[in-house]
Amino acid sequence: MSDVFIQPIVTAGPSSSAKPRGVSLMRLMLAASVICAAASAVTVLTSPVRASALERLGDDDAAANKSVTEWIKDLKSPDAATRKKAAVALSGFGPEAKPAVAPLADCLRDSDADVRQAAAIAIGSLGPIAKSLVPKLIDTVKSEKNADVKQATMMALGALGPSASSAAGTLAEVLKENDPKLTQAAVKALGGLGASAKKAVPAMVKALHSNDADTRFGIMDVLGKLGASAKSAVPALTAILKDKDSETRMAAVDALASIGPGAKNAVPALARMLGAETEATERRAIIDALGEIAANPKAAVPALAKMLGDSDEEIRQATADALAAFGAGAKGAVPSLVKCLESTMDDETRIAVMECLQEIGAGAKGAVPALAKLLKDPDEEIRQAAAETLGAIGPDAKDAVGALTQALTDSDDGVREAAIGALGEIGANAKAAVGALARLLEDSDEDIRQAAAEALGAIGPDAKDAVAALTKALSDHDDGVREAAIDSLGEIGANAKSAIPALEALAKSDNSDIRDAATDAVSAIREAMEVASDKEPAAKPGPEAAVGRQRKPNAKPDDVVELLALHSSPDKFDGQTIAVKGDLSGALAEEKNQVRFTVKSGATTISGDQLRKEGINFVAPKGQREELVKDLGDLSAKKFYPVRLTVRVHKDNKGHWLASVSKIEPVAR
Repeated sequence: MSDVFIQPIVTAGPSSSAKPRGVSLMRLMLAASVICAAASAVTVLTSPVRASALERLGDDDAAANKSVTEWIKDLKSPDAATRKKAAVALSGFGPEAKPAVAPLADCLRDSDADVRQAAAIAIGSLGPIAKSLVPKLIDTVKSEKNADVKQATMMALGALGPSASSAAGTLAEVLKENDPKLTQAAVKALGGLGASAKKAVPAMVKALHSNDADTRFGIMDVLGKLGASAKSAVPALTAILKDKDSETRMAAVDALASIGPGAKNAVPALARMLGAETEATERRAIIDALGEIAANPKAAVPALAKMLGDSDEEIRQATADALAAFGAGAKGAVPSLVKCLESTMDDETRIAVMECLQEIGAGAKGAVPALAKLLKDPDEEIRQAAAETLGAIGPDAKDAVGALTQALTDSDDGVREAAIGALGEIGANAKAAVGALARLLEDSDEDIRQAAAEALGAIGPDAKDAVAALTKALSDHDDGVREAAIDSLGEIGANAKSAIPALEALAKSDNSDIRDAATDAVSAIREAMEVASDKEPAAKPGPEAAVGRQRKPNAKPDDVVELLALHSSPDKFDGQTIAVKGDLSGALAEEKNQVRFTVKSGATTISGDQLRKEGINFVAPKGQREELVKDLGDLSAKKFYPVRLTVRVHKDNKGHWLASVSKIEPVAR
């Protein structure tokens, strides 16, 4: 029965030049999912294809030219051999055989096992057009006594794919049987169902103890394809890591890798296994798995760090890639990464190590000296990667500012741009590079000019010596450079006040982006100037010195503080009663006791709605609602009146910030 040959259709479309070839039943079943996937793309199957399929059955030319209708008629022949040939022939028609779906379903109950088997194979070959037969196929699996027919029926369900999702439970039951041929077919079918096979995970976990190796391998493959949905299989897969057979262990490793972070409980076992494996291919698989799981760095990172000293270059590269997946969690591997970076001359490994350090970020501070040296490497790709890595480390890479400044004159534009970006990421700690960056605002390359302007803005107020150069750059012919210069002047703040006239002129530009950026920059500079002029020297520097006009840690009701300070640092006022002065317009909301208002304080305008978005709710305490309603009733919603709000700042039992308004008093202008 299993020696029956048919002609599967695996062409990708009418233009395919692939030559069809006959396959045995088992090989057809293995390819069933491919047949199913391709079926939807097939339009018209030519008669030579059907003739080729029939030729395998020994038919003559006349039989090869039979139509679907004629073969359907043969399905009802009293001769079993004729019915079987008809079923096999119909499997070669693809979507054209849609009228045969119901007749083939009837053949699943044929008295001849060969006919039932051929019908099941044909149904699987038809693909999605046969999805209505899923219930009948499930019933056949449950009731069929012939192993070959049952096997073919399960493979048909797998070939129908996700549309046969309801078969997962039935296929799971088959895993309990002792016939390897059936359990293997059930596993393959579950693999075809896709995500819906997750219903069978418990049964597959139990079947991992099967005596049949192919069944176990098949199950691990399916569990891997299910990914995170197979998380409950992690303990069983972890136990298999101790199996004596190397291929079995590696199959479990691959499955755990595919499950991903959900397999974090397997990390300690994988880490121990990594230290014990002698074969490079197996070490590589474990390393990749630890990177895919990227969890439990306490167990994984030390084990991976040791692999950075492996004699195999590919192992070192793979290890760096795996450690990168842990991000900041791989901080403990930095010394080993630096040692690897300094000891190898393989460019791919060095690039992989630097990419890993970039993912670690600020935690890779210990790599700064080694990276600074690489800024003079003969290879421009290495120099560029070193600069990018220093930028990823950020302000803690300040010791490399000198080397990065030298790199601004590199012969390679990619290196120069990376060095500029790194200095910007280092920020205020890179103020020593301001002069060199300012000179780049006249570079012939607009990308370099724009990058330099952006870096100066990132350095902020300490880039004040570049204001003249940035002001000149406002006339650059490249809009990107001009906008970057505008933004940077805004970031420099009060020290850029000399640029205000030029910025105000740009605020009238026809270019909306330039116009908006210039308007914002002028506002930022003026606001910074107000803050600077408003500052008073404090007796002792401390956190409270940064909070608006408040100078004392214990505020009294008569103290005046800026509403903006309360908005940005509510924790500084926790448990205090303070007064907020400004021009107010508003009313008490009808719901949730919210005080709705808008307050103007100097150049700052803030509304209660804005504050609520920032997590500070202004509310009316119980017992004071009527009084507040009266106070607010005297105010016009169309005008602003000078008032003082007395509020108590605190957190409620859910940790939300509240400003309980206890009094609203008109004050003289």
